[in-house]
Amino acid sequence: MKPVLAKTVVTTVLPLVLLALLEGGLRLVGFGTSFDFLVSENGRDVYRTNPHFTELFFPASFGLKPATLRLTKEKAPGTYRIFVIGESAATGVPEPAFGLPRQLEAQLNQGESSPRVEVFNFAVTAINSHAILRIVQQAIRFEPDLLVIYMGNNEVVGPFGPGSTLAGGPRPRWLVKTSLWVGETRVAQLIRRGLEAVQSARRPVQEWRGMEMFTRNAIEADDPRLEGVYANFQGNLAEMLALSREAKVKIVLSTVAVNVRDCAPFVSRHRQTLGAAEMTAWNHCVANAARAWDLGERNQARSNLEQALAIDPAFAETHFRLARLLEVEGDLRAARSHYLEALQRDALRFRADSRINDIIRRVVADYPVTATLVDAAKELGADAGSSDSPAGAGLFFEHVHLRWEGNFRLARLIAPAAWAALAGEHAPHRAWRESAECAAVIGYTELGQLAMARGMWGLTGRPPFTGQSSYAEDRGRLQKEIATLETKLADRAAISAAAAKIEQALQRAPADAQLVFQAAAAQLIAGDYTRSLELNDQLASGLPSSPEAVAQRAYILQKLGRVQEAEALLLESARSAPFYFQTHNLLFELWVSTRQFPKALAYFAGLAARMPEGARSIYAELLARSGNWAAAEQEWRAVLQRVPDDESALGPLLQHLQRSHEQQSALELMLKAYSYNPRNFVNNSRLAQVYEARGDSEKTVLYLSALAESGPVNARLYLDLATHLEKLGRHDAVPVALAKARRIAEVAHDEATLQQLTEISARGSR
Repeated sequence: MKPVLAKTVVTTVLPLVLLALLEGGLRLVGFGTSFDFLVSENGRDVYRTNPHFTELFFPASFGLKPATLRLTKEKAPGTYRIFVIGESAATGVPEPAFGLPRQLEAQLNQGESSPRVEVFNFAVTAINSHAILRIVQQAIRFEPDLLVIYMGNNEVVGPFGPGSTLAGGPRPRWLVKTSLWVGETRVAQLIRRGLEAVQSARRPVQEWRGMEMFTRNAIEADDPRLEGVYANFQGNLAEMLALSREAKVKIVLSTVAVNVRDCAPFVSRHRQTLGAAEMTAWNHCVANAARAWDLGERNQARSNLEQALAIDPAFAETHFRLARLLEVEGDLRAARSHYLEALQRDALRFRADSRINDIIRRVVADYPVTATLVDAAKELGADAGSSDSPAGAGLFFEHVHLRWEGNFRLARLIAPAAWAALAGEHAPHRAWRESAECAAVIGYTELGQLAMARGMWGLTGRPPFTGQSSYAEDRGRLQKEIATLETKLADRAAISAAAAKIEQALQRAPADAQLVFQAAAAQLIAGDYTRSLELNDQLASGLPSSPEAVAQRAYILQKLGRVQEAEALLLESARSAPFYFQTHNLLFELWVSTRQFPKALAYFAGLAARMPEGARSIYAELLARSGNWAAAEQEWRAVLQRVPDDESALGPLLQHLQRSHEQQSALELMLKAYSYNPRNFVNNSRLAQVYEARGDSEKTVLYLSALAESGPVNARLYLDLATHLEKLGRHDAVPVALAKARRIAEVAHDEATLQQLTEISARGSR
């Protein structure tokens, strides 16, 4: 036995002892970082959200992090404390200043006599229940009176999900927990740093590109891995509620509302057993349905869509199109059924489905004392049991992220349940704020509305959104909203009026750091740089330092002519938070505006070597400005090798090639961009112009048709398309193009085009 025991000690116990000693030594010398959600600030009883929290789940280069907040471990006497926990929809993307946590706080704080309610935004973009469980585990130690949890959209695509961009899944919960525990040890961090150092020369730093990174990760509705996803979600949720019950912390848990009406499926897949003859028949039905719909022949369109579904009920897009037709016909119940079927069968699973919401309802029922259910999915029109209109563009920007109106309605649903949990079921009745009053409290103006719309314009301009059948319609709606707001704010007086409203909100709540930041930004836009700097000075007392606040301050200083101070701030911020790319962009603008090209070239040469995805286009522009066109072209082509339609490289490279009379090389780049992303509006516009100039009607029709599906278009485009179709002798397609032109012209009140269409119709009837 002794040799066996000795062998066990040598092979098992001794390595564990050595690892434990190494772990202790690394901690003793201060190596590594904590991945707790909240960390002590300077060793005091004041804590802040940890920007490194997400690095346990994603590469640091993704730049994903919690909102920058500060709080004490013990709450102030006479206050209620609420933590809102979830994913990006709960965070308030695209502008957290106007999201659920802010609106909920505005609803719950009414009058001087009531106890103060503090609402903290603990939601984080791109995480799921595996990460949220860790937040809950720590949050309950900070004296919350209530947790509000709104989660479920990222269970498939988030960490450890089968649709994740990183390690595939799902993994059993015990294995997830074990891997996270190991990952946060200092020994694991040491190994990870060593591997990163070895790999950095061969593999560039990966940049966060949002949902575009997930486009190849389709998970069909019958994929057996989904059962593991649902089991993990249920287990994580049940553990959160058990922890809260043990800590005597109440929870308000909401089902998840998603856009079903104005969000076409991202990816539709045919049933695997579909034969060739069936596919031919299905294609025939779908083509006939599309033509009939465009010509206003709804009965014919419905008949063909129903035939297509009979052949292949698995294809999500067919359900979506039939739902839209049924809604127009007034059959809301049938329309909702098909909208929800389209959601369930969407193979890029970025939206919480009915199974997720059923799990939420079931788990809440097991904890009746601890948890209160708010059924947002049902109340907002995203559930089979809804009586409201199907949830759509009135509430959502795209698939899950809420507009002001959506956040307002969600907060109004949660507020009564939250107040009952805080003050007891017999608490005095409250008259909840209306939308305009809530906006006045948190400083929501046309400036905020424009910021939200512009933010969403950038987020939705790339795949997978470009693959949706509703993409052109969605972009047109958003472009119109942006144009209307820009027109309103073109008057300097309108900007000053909006800034004044935010200042009024700040006067009522001078310690509100979110309002301070908003007011500083508004005064910056209004041109009052001195006042903007005064407000930015106040941020340090309410919030920990953040790259966002530093960027704002540096920009103000530059506007005030204090360029050296701005530069020093930005350089320090770039060192401490290298993956906040706005800092690098501001340095570029500062050096270019002050004509410090050698300094800029040296800086961005180094940055492009370390982080080529984020810095290469800027470096190329600097090379071009310095006259080194060959090197600039090399950098632009390197960018396009990764993303062939990246406009930051494609646009300037095409201009360079055309100036150099290399039209064929330019065309080849445009065609590669089209192959990569057939819904790139700018690129399709270029291609249509090239082939129209060459007199190639067939190719012009191809790219005009692609352009029509790529974003906001006017009636003139369809008139041009009809002209080229006529030239090609495709007379059956001409009425469809003219019908689309008429619909757009009617909506836009384009009388000139309507008159032209009438004349064309009259000529055709003769």
